[in-house]
Amino acid sequence: MEEEISSFCVSNPNDFSGDVARFNKTLHDLMAELITQASSGPKKFATGYVNFTKPIYGLVQCTPDISERDCGICLQKGRGEMESCAGGREGGRILSPSCIVWFELFRFYIIPAGTVDDPLQFPPGAGPILPPQPPSPPSPANASPLNETRNKIVIIIVAAVASLVTRVTIICALFLWRRMKQKDENDDEMRMLESLEFNFSSLKIATDEFSNDNKLGQGGFGSVYKKL
Repeated sequence: MEEEISSFCVSNPNDFSGDVARFNKTLHDLMAELITQASSGPKKFATGYVNFTKPIYGLVQCTPDISERDCGICLQKGRGEMESCAGGREGGRILSPSCIVWFELFRFYIIPAGTVDDPLQFPPGAGPILPPQPPSPPSPANASPLNETRNKIVIIIVAAVASLVTRVTIICALFLWRRMKQKDENDDEMRMLESLEFNFSSLKIATDEFSNDNKLGQGGFGSVYKKL
C-alpha cells in the first residue's frame, strides 16, 4: 500500500506586530475568497491582496490533474494548516503534492502587464483598512500583444515550477527517510547475527575436541556435532 505524502509548512520567522486577532481574521477572509476563485475556475489558480496596516498578499493553486471539487478540499485543508502553523506571522505557505496556499506581506507573484490589481474588499470591521492602492497603469495603446502573452506565460510557468519543485522535494525527503530506515534495520540484523557467532575454542570445548562420540552426521557444509 502506497504511503500518503503529507503537506508541510514553511513560515516566516517574524511575528506580525499589531492587532494579531484582526490580522488573522483578514488573512482568513482573503484566503477564503482566493480559494473560491481557484476552485471554481479552470485555471485552479488565484492571486490577490487586501489592505491592512500592511497589505496582505495571497496565492493559491492546485495541480491541473485534480477536479475543481478536490482542488477546493485541498486548498481548504491547506488554509487550516497554514493558519495553525503561520497565523500571526508575516508570511507562510503550505506545500502539498496537489496544492499550494501562500501569503506574504509583500507582492511575491507577477502581475501581467495591463492587469488591474485592485485590492479585495471585505465588510467593515474585518480589520483596519488603508486607502486602496492605485491600479496598475494600463499598457500603452501600441503595446505588443505578444508581450502581454509572454507576461501571462511567465506567471503560469513560475507557478508550475514551484509546484514541481515542491513535489520533487517531498519525494526526495521520503526516499532518504526510507533509506535511513532500511539501514537501521540492516544494522539490527547484523548485530543479531554477530551475537550467534562462536569462536573455535568454544566449539572445541563444547564437542570434546570434535570427538567422534559426539558426531551426529555429515552435511554439505561439514560434520555436525552435538554439544556436551
